[in-house]
Amino acid sequence: MDVVGVDGPFPSTVQSETYTTANPDDPTQVMVAYNDSRQAPSSYSAVSFSTDGGTTFTDIHAFPNTFGDPVALYNHDTATWYTIWIDGNAGCTRAGLRPRTL
Repeated sequence: MDVVGVDGPFPSTVQSETYTTANPDDPTQVMVAYNDSRQAPSSYSAVSFSTDGGTTFTDIHAFPNTFGDPVALYNHDTATWYTIWIDGNAGCTRAGLRPRTL
């Protein structure tokens, strides 16, 4: 199963470290967060989403100023999807993690 779009030209060919989760209330909804160097060096993170249980995926977008190590979560109580990344917007010397709502 290909969850991302076409690889970019060298050196933007890395798509790795996928983190996959499904909506427990509707398992046809699947989110995959992954490292994606197609937008390097401004971003190394992207998300793809499926509404047919993972048969096909739509590449949603990359997150600016994020640098991989993805986590994807679904909050049942709020019916909200979240991703967590190493984030360059943290404003401190160590890597900051910030949830983002889709």
